[in-house]
Amino acid sequence: MKFQLLENIDDKDIDILKEAYDDSSVKRFIEIDKENFWSYVTETENVYFYKVYLGDILVGTAQCELINNVLYFALVVFPLYRNNGIGYDIVKHVIGGITGLHFSRLRVSIDEANIASLSLFKKIGFVQIGRDNLLIDFEYVI
Repeated sequence: MKFQLLENIDDKDIDILKEAYDDSSVKRFIEIDKENFWSYVTETENVYFYKVYLGDILVGTAQCELINNVLYFALVVFPLYRNNGIGYDIVKHVIGGITGLHFSRLRVSIDEANIASLSLFKKIGFVQIGRDNLLIDFEYVI
C-alpha cells in the first residue's frame, strides 16, 4: 500500500478523484463543496490529502487534518475496491505512521447509517466519544 500526498489541483489523478467523490455511495456519507474542496485539501495548512494505491491502482483516499496533536481523519475506499480489507489497512497504516504526521489521538466522525465504517473503526479499537445529530465521533489513542 502506498500513500501519495495530493499536492495541487493539477494532479494527474484529479479527474479520478472527482469522479469517485461524485459517486452516489460516497456522496451519501461525505458532502464536499465541489467548488472549493480540492483547493482546500491542497492549499490549507495542516490539511493533508493522500491518494492511496494498491500497487499501481488508486483504491481510495485518506484526508487528515492535524490540530493540537489530534489527527482528524476521513477515509474513502472507492466502490470497486470495498469489502477487501483496504479500509482496515489504510487506517492501520495511518495509525502506524505512514503519513509521517505526529499525533497522539486519531478522531473520526461517522454517519450513523454508515454501518460498514462504524464496524471498521470499532474493530480497530476506536471508542465513541460523542455524537452530533447523525454523526458519531470516535477516537483512537496512540
